[in-house]
Formats: sequence, structure tokens, C-alpha cells
Amino acid sequence: MIAISVSDAWRKTHLQALIGVLEVSGVDNTLPSPVLDERKRAVEARLRERYKGFSRAEFVAAPVLADYARYYRSFEKTYHVQL
Repeated sequence: MIAISVSDAWRKTHLQALIGVLEVSGVDNTLPSPVLDERKRAVEARLRERYKGFSRAEFVAAPVLADYARYYRSFEKTYHVQL
């Protein structure tokens, strides 16, 4: 199990922050998975359709992306997904 701890300073800086971890072991994912590939392409198609025509500003205004953009901006960076 991965141990994660945060400081009081982190808690104060990121008041509503959450951390999620998924640890998986004993899985062989080296073989191709046509079913998984099909599902990934379907998700990609839905996202492309849903956000077709969005400007960069509209993406950054979306609630979750806005949080990421604000966080990265504090380090004078841009959120990599935004690029």
C-alpha cells in the first residue's frame, strides 16, 4: 500500500483538495485489448462531440479545468491538458 501524507501548510493552501490513489498489482496488461481500445475510442468520440467548437477560454472556464488552471498558474505554468 502506498503511504500518503500531507502537511498542515498543504491543507491550508488547498482547502478543498482531495487525493485519490488506485493501486493495482498482479495484472498483466502487456497484451492488446481490442475491447478496451474500442471503449477508449468511444469515450474519445463522445468527448470530441461534446466539446466540438470550444475555445481555449471555454475549456478553462469549465469547473474542473478552471481549478487545474488556477493551480498551475500559481507556479507560472499552464495545465498540460489545456495545450
